Amino acid sequence: GELFPAEIIVTFHEEQNRIDSVTSIIRDISDRIQAQKEKKELEAKLFQSKKMDSIGQLAGGIAHDFNNILSPIIGFTQLSQSELPKEHPVQENLTDILDGANRARDLVKRILRFSRQKEPELKPTILGPVIRETNQLLRSTIPSNIDFQLHLYDGRDAVLCDDSKIHEIILNLCTNAYHALAGDEGKIIISLNRQNPPPDMDLSSGEYLCLSVKDNGVGIPDKIKDKIFEPYVTTKDIGKGSGLGLSVVFGIVQDYNGGIRVESSPA
Repeated sequence: GELFPAEIIVTFHEEQNRIDSVTSIIRDISDRIQAQKEKKELEAKLFQSKKMDSIGQLAGGIAHDFNNILSPIIGFTQLSQSELPKEHPVQENLTDILDGANRARDLVKRILRFSRQKEPELKPTILGPVIRETNQLLRSTIPSNIDFQLHLYDGRDAVLCDDSKIHEIILNLCTNAYHALAGDEGKIIISLNRQNPPPDMDLSSGEYLCLSVKDNGVGIPDKIKDKIFEPYVTTKDIGKGSGLGLSVVFGIVQDYNGGIRVESSPA
């Protein structure tokens, strides 16, 4: 009779070992699945980074060649204008040529900024005044029935950057937001906060200044959500944008060792 309890104890131990073994196997499989998921995410980010670098190099080379073509067009057009009387009927045609060439040159500059071939002039910059100044410029170009709101962190923390690049980021993001608004009505909110970045942005630890631009427009289709920072990807109608704005923003943020993400719910 005394052996029966002992046998029960031994059996219990054996069952417990099997449970421990099953638990260990499940945990090991879970760890492997998580490791594989993280590996795929890192590979996707590496692929995206390499792809953007390749596109940047290609865009830079094309832009330089295109700029060389534009220079004589602009130069000879200006020369022709100066040699003809102001009232000459051809002057209007020459002005149209010059305007088109200058727009093309501006586009080339944006491509070159995207390709990051120009070293930025970095200096400690407080972002609040830069954002307010850019907002005033936007108010003069975007219809007054668009509700602009500023929610800005008022600290004196400085960011090492080129303030013109911050202007460009805000202008591109807000222009993109404006084009997403239906019927020239809606809301655009520019926010600046001091916070820790979310883990999925893979940034160094520490506090950051987070700039965000939100709108209540139509949103971004899921099928292009992962591609919006690539050149010439756009949801806009023909004539409303080149598709370079967000890729330029991406390049600037990468230069400053920052991160960028998009959240969207299509209407």
